[in-house]
Amino acid sequence: GAVWLFAKHGGAPHYARIGARDVTYWRNLPTRVTERMGELHAVLARTEDLRPAPDHVTAPAPEGTTAPYLRREDHDDMHRLCLGLWPLRTRELLQVIDEVERMALDVLRAAERGATMQECAARLYPAQLFIRFFHDTIGVCGVDTIRRFCPDAPPLPTPGDAPGKTSAKAANETSEATPDGATNDTPQPPVAPPSAGKRVLLACNFFWPSVGGTELFIETLGLHLRALGHHVEIACRWQENRASEIRHGMPIRAFRCHGKFTDPTMGPDTERYRALVRNGGYDAVIVLAHPDNWACHLLADLPQPHPRIIMLPSINAENMEHWAERGVLDDIARTLRAADVCVAVSENGHDSRLFTELGVPQAFVPHAMDPAPAPWDMRTRLGLPRDVPLLACVGNFWPVKNQLALLRRLADAP
Repeated sequence: GAVWLFAKHGGAPHYARIGARDVTYWRNLPTRVTERMGELHAVLARTEDLRPAPDHVTAPAPEGTTAPYLRREDHDDMHRLCLGLWPLRTRELLQVIDEVERMALDVLRAAERGATMQECAARLYPAQLFIRFFHDTIGVCGVDTIRRFCPDAPPLPTPGDAPGKTSAKAANETSEATPDGATNDTPQPPVAPPSAGKRVLLACNFFWPSVGGTELFIETLGLHLRALGHHVEIACRWQENRASEIRHGMPIRAFRCHGKFTDPTMGPDTERYRALVRNGGYDAVIVLAHPDNWACHLLADLPQPHPRIIMLPSINAENMEHWAERGVLDDIARTLRAADVCVAVSENGHDSRLFTELGVPQAFVPHAMDPAPAPWDMRTRLGLPRDVPLLACVGNFWPVKNQLALLRRLADAP
């Protein structure tokens, strides 16, 4: 309704600066956000049975007057946050939901202490404000009319669209929606037709619904490749709790494979995996795994013809020591030489030096991440004047580090 109103009568709503990535994200909220919202709703539902003390018990109201009306303008921080929900992503949303849940729990505790109806309502109002705007944002992004304000937003699927289309519109739709409703935290850009690019297989050990660094990396890489117009498929370990064979428009080829080549067996599907790589019609296979893992090692001695193989192996000092102790460095070298090129994440680290020693072509690609907008101004949140230095100290607090001492020293400084 809000979108139609502004689209019909003109004007600039608070979401007028919304972007295509924002629309796509809010159309496909990650499962952990929706589940967390369900938990918040359950906490808020507990407030429905409260029986706070009537307001006149502690402060009788003058004859003919009522308690003051609650206004969102009296809750500026929450109101501003609500008007800017659409740029937020999973981590920020979860933080806000945690804070709102604390408000609701505070209402429950206040009622137990004898707080009045008006006192409880004033505490509950900001939480309900967030609930309202959260669902409003979903609704605003969920109608095709939003494209009046965001022309780049992908169109909504047309009822009756047939599966298996290869148009740009169909590619956009499959990148937005998945059969299980789960999504990635990374905003998904509109994609070109798969026929415009290459066929790429991304191979790894664990993948969705498993959660970890490798899983997120492969998923994000796949989304970026799709955005460039490539057709992307995933090869990974079979998992019983995987609810769908498609993830963000990327088919999943699951194999009953596991472990390392030093194990007694790597599972019954080792040859099926090798056959897919050779005969799947791929232009390239990108593998993210340790070189002793099945996903990498099974590509060694792969008969020609086969697609271009790109390996992103994880190699550190501990790996090198372990392989030397086991006497398997020659097998590791054979696996790495199966790659047309290896990707190093350091310029002069163990991975780069090993690739050079083995004569394996390599490319250095530094780590990177997508920027995320800050959900609030930290100075305002902490009540700090603009002329007071504000520093963020990021560290893991290992004993050999000095972050703790640094924080103590800085806290004592003006």
